[in-house]
Amino acid sequence: MAAQLAAKLQVPVQACSMERRDGPEYAFNDPLLENLAAAKGDSDTHLILGMFFILPGRHAGEGGDVAEIIEGLIKRDHFKSIHVCPLLGEHPLLLDVLADRLKEARAG
Repeated sequence: MAAQLAAKLQVPVQACSMERRDGPEYAFNDPLLENLAAAKGDSDTHLILGMFFILPGRHAGEGGDVAEIIEGLIKRDHFKSIHVCPLLGEHPLLLDVLADRLKEARAG
């Protein structure tokens, strides 16, 4: 998804995860959001965070794990600004997309 978005927008896009298990077999989740600042190398960058969560909960939304990670990035002054996009479930076209996919699946 990150590569497709970068190609469409013609800007750098970095995929990251909010957590990962220990061990080299889980390195596919790197970089972690909390380590993203170290990966990019400077603090003069704006971060636009698009989360792939449908609904708020323990991870996404107010008071969730991601909000805590972002708060830490802000406190450590790792980004010039951080903008968090609405969750996928809040997009008005989500139900239309899901209905189309269901029709396609039923049509076989």
